[in-house]
Amino acid sequence: MFQKLKELSQSKELIDEILKKLEENKTLISELNSFVSETKKDLGLIKKENSEFKKEFKENINSLEDIKKRLNDEIDNLRSLRISINQQLPKEIKQEIDKKLEEYTKELKVNNEKYTSSEERLSLTAKNLEQAKEQLYRLTEIISQIKSKDIEFSQSLQKIKSMENDKYELQKKVGILEKLVADRRRSK
Repeated sequence: MFQKLKELSQSKELIDEILKKLEENKTLISELNSFVSETKKDLGLIKKENSEFKKEFKENINSLEDIKKRLNDEIDNLRSLRISINQQLPKEIKQEIDKKLEEYTKELKVNNEKYTSSEERLSLTAKNLEQAKEQLYRLTEIISQIKSKDIEFSQSLQKIKSMENDKYELQKKVGILEKLVADRRRSK
């Protein structure tokens, strides 16, 4: 009889420990749900920024291509103008025009350097965009892993609920046994 009471006492301690762990797990689930919802919000913001960035990136590429085409056209025009001037004008005028052409050529070189630096920045931006895509992919993988862990936790939670029902039944039986022991002691 005392052995059964001892076993019931141990069962009660085990059940109390399980309940404590259940409360801890509930807190963890709550924190996990909060993290997942924040992550989803961040993911939405990243997607929005990514699409805006892509749009700006395409506009900048188109703009740079137009600038490059205009620069090349201007350079071609200057070359043809220089050739025609060399053939038609006297030396003094030619020298004056050469000075002006040299100034324009320097200006065009500066513009060409600006174009080249812009092209490098766009390349760097494209690289950063790829890195952002990779991070977004990793984040998506983490979220899917979290979902699988959540399913495992749900299964554990169901087992714990089943144990709680068993605990309740055992408590009822302990109560009945305590009454029987009390009745026997009174009858002796």
